[in-house]
Amino acid sequence: MIKSLLVLSLVLTPLHSNVMSENPQPSDNCINLMKERDAKFKDRVFEDVLSSYEYFNNYEDVHYFTSNDLSMINALLEEEHTQIESLRKYFAGVAQGERRLYYVLDDPTHRTFMLYKNFSNENVMIELKRGEQGWEKVDKTVRKGKEIEMESLSCEEEFNLERLLNQFFSL
Repeated sequence: MIKSLLVLSLVLTPLHSNVMSENPQPSDNCINLMKERDAKFKDRVFEDVLSSYEYFNNYEDVHYFTSNDLSMINALLEEEHTQIESLRKYFAGVAQGERRLYYVLDDPTHRTFMLYKNFSNENVMIELKRGEQGWEKVDKTVRKGKEIEMESLSCEEEFNLERLLNQFFSL
């Protein structure tokens, strides 16, 4: 028992001084790997979401927007627009990856859809219609989707362990 405590204290003492000496940050390389992994994950999620809705296979000119895209558009316009702001509520809530607003340009009706995968692995499509006061929900369709796993990175696991130890020893 005493040997175990001695070994543990010898192991943790240098670790404690290293952890406490700096605020752990992931390396630039690890940050880049995480960004690449996240982008691939979002693409895989949306491959599955789009596969649930054949509608999108019938058109070539389909564009999507993210919440960040809407913020940039508002910033470029230098003022808030009711139509753009009315879309924000459809970006609210949790989703795997992100929520995307799809706009079908070559459809004569210029249909617009909010697509996302919820945490029950269901693929959700909300059809929107532009009204005088903003965008309104027309229909909502939910279909069973595939579970998409996010790749784990060793550099991220090491960073999380270091951060955890830093929090533990700062108590």
